[in-house]
Amino acid sequence: MSTITQRCLLTSAILLALASTPLSAQEATTSADEATESTELEAVTVTAQSRSQSVQEVPISVSVIDDVQVERLAATDMSQIANYLPGLVVDAWDQTQPSFALRGIRTDTFSIGIDSAVGIYVNGVYQTNGGGSLLAFNDIQRVEVLKGPQGTLFGRNTAAGAISIVSNEPGLDFEARGRVRVGSENRRYSDALVNLPVGERFGLRMSAINNRDDGWQQDTGTGRRYEVDRQFGARAAFGGDLTETWNLQLAWDHERIKQPQRLGISALPFLNNSTARAPFPPDPASYRDPRDVDIYQDVVDGKQLKGYDGASLKLTGSFDWGTLTSVTAFSESDIAHNEDQDGTNNPTVRLDSGVTQSGSTRYQEFKFAGANDSIDWVAGLSWYREEGEQSNIVNSTTNAIDTLFFNQGAQLPCGGPLACIDLLLAANGFPQRFLGHDYGERINNEMRSTSTAVFGDVIWHVTDRINLTGGLRYTRDDKEFAWFNPLRVSPGIDATLRDIAPFGLLSQIPPQLLFLLRNNLVFANAVGVEVERENDWSDVSPRVVLDFRVADDSMLYLSASEGYKAGGFDGVQIDSEYAPENVRNYELGIKNSFPSLRMVLNAAVYRYDYTDRQSLLLVPASSPAGIPQYLVQSFDQSAEGFDVEWSWRATDDLSFNLAAAYIDSTFDNGSTTAGGEDLSGQPTGEPEWSFAAGANYVWRLGENGELEFNLQHSYRGETRCNADSEFQGLCGEYTGFQVGDELHLTNVRVGWTSPDYRWGAALYVNNVFDEQNVRSIGGQAQSVLGTPIGTLTLPRMWGFELSARWD
Repeated sequence: MSTITQRCLLTSAILLALASTPLSAQEATTSADEATESTELEAVTVTAQSRSQSVQEVPISVSVIDDVQVERLAATDMSQIANYLPGLVVDAWDQTQPSFALRGIRTDTFSIGIDSAVGIYVNGVYQTNGGGSLLAFNDIQRVEVLKGPQGTLFGRNTAAGAISIVSNEPGLDFEARGRVRVGSENRRYSDALVNLPVGERFGLRMSAINNRDDGWQQDTGTGRRYEVDRQFGARAAFGGDLTETWNLQLAWDHERIKQPQRLGISALPFLNNSTARAPFPPDPASYRDPRDVDIYQDVVDGKQLKGYDGASLKLTGSFDWGTLTSVTAFSESDIAHNEDQDGTNNPTVRLDSGVTQSGSTRYQEFKFAGANDSIDWVAGLSWYREEGEQSNIVNSTTNAIDTLFFNQGAQLPCGGPLACIDLLLAANGFPQRFLGHDYGERINNEMRSTSTAVFGDVIWHVTDRINLTGGLRYTRDDKEFAWFNPLRVSPGIDATLRDIAPFGLLSQIPPQLLFLLRNNLVFANAVGVEVERENDWSDVSPRVVLDFRVADDSMLYLSASEGYKAGGFDGVQIDSEYAPENVRNYELGIKNSFPSLRMVLNAAVYRYDYTDRQSLLLVPASSPAGIPQYLVQSFDQSAEGFDVEWSWRATDDLSFNLAAAYIDSTFDNGSTTAGGEDLSGQPTGEPEWSFAAGANYVWRLGENGELEFNLQHSYRGETRCNADSEFQGLCGEYTGFQVGDELHLTNVRVGWTSPDYRWGAALYVNNVFDEQNVRSIGGQAQSVLGTPIGTLTLPRMWGFELSARWD
């Protein structure tokens, strides 16, 4: 047994001992009179197992964030609460295609048709990575984060876990709320909702948010602002009881993002306002801290755009035998982003990349559930269809192509080969030139994916204190994919070649160089040919859980589960296919409630083994004069770790919270990158430790209302580097800064509410100590043009809030 496993089991045993002893002692010394309403623990109800249960009765490691906690953090989406849920990482640097990770398992990809290892569900409806996975928080009730495979409980398989976002349903009473925030970087945020009764059975609930600021970065040359929020969202829901048997919930969600491009900052600022080449190969000792340099960008049409519309119909029938729920959903989304990959305004090294994508989804699920004295059961059928089109785009200049040739060995006394040809053309009186022209390539994809599944989950109440849960899921995935790689677009090169051909000058150009000028450099395979491919995969995923109620408010559970994610096709690697991924997860957990102390203490130790985990990694160029590409690669990995959550309401006015996570995640033997790096036994990059802690205190001011003070702090440890981390840009120590450093974040909020809770005001500061890290350095241009770019975490933000409600 490994040392870390022994440590995890020992920790679990200690927590079990601590949980049992004080509980019995407290029960022996606390009188019935003291167990009043003011000293009882408030129950948190979730639907993590497709049943309404107290979170303390669910034998799954699950974290819950409610609307009050979201408000205290001034969070507008999942990425802004993830730091306070150890084990969860939400990377929203690209807001159009975010990535999610749980317990070190993530899927980073910008290719259509690749499912996320962490399933995102909004009101029970699965969301695609480029669609509604990072919708703005708009009238939400709570967020449930379930760790570990959850395939037998949800309509799509979830290999790493699931995030379930639950919105407020329409009610039968009038309600109206509004809020505005102003703050740093000219923040202008507003949200509003109204709930209207419609007759005696139905309600209509409408809400909207508008989030804008001027950004916290600015281009020194053009004055353009970056790191800007420009987001609008709207939601309308209609629902109620059709009959005594049937309930209807109809909802529509809309979101729009229109922002400048995500920002990559040059670590070699001397290249700006210049036409000089970068030193090659690049010298990391010369890199400047991206936090301390001026910003210059030359990307054409830099942007981040997203449009999303989704509609869902939920019908629930209640019968003597149980319930039948039908969920029907449809969505459409369009995204586009285009950014600067060299981080400069230097045409000699200009490289831009982008993605455009449009798609639609259809989803149908039928779920049956029931319970009796012996069992609780859930069974379901699901069908999911996704169709989409995507283009991966690279734009550059012929000056940068000449730099590319030069750096790959075509070094002449007059410079690069294109510069030398231009000198010869000029010397002989020809006006044509190869330098100074735009250059672009793209790969177009079409995808169609269908997933069907049958799943079931049964809880057998063996005794009053012992439950045995068994679940099974069968999934079949069918995917069709197509690639079309058109000829590069460069009217300037074509015109120059055409104009000098009649003079016999093409014969003076080396044949290999002439071939490269006429063909694609980046996407060099199957030019002008449409390639199609299809495949199907199927899987059976089981789940077994044994839970034992040690005492009335203490539960111990042991679980084993498997998760699966379909294989697929890489959008930029023509005619490629990668295998499905599978995970086996084993977990031992304990959940404790101390009602008279108003305290909760939960912990879990786990181990998982992952096979063919799909990872998006930067791969060195494989063609002459090409550039590195982000391609999907598969690795085996395993991890051991534990999670702990503790909350204590010390008094009616004072409460504390603490959560911590530890993980040791490593690559298995035989894990070798496409660049030839052997990662066997090395860390996957996931930090070992993360934690979050906080406190909340309310001052009762009588007729003057209440004053609330909230303090939250989070910590995420250093990235654990491996042999490929520096090439990926995720690790490294440089002069004056470090990539992958530990990160501390502290948030403070002071809020006032009126005695009738109708009016409110608050002042908040997020990242109080302005701790800003370099999150990455490198990029596609670094290894071919010598131009590394850096990206940063968020700086300090503050704001003032006013709110009002009527009900």
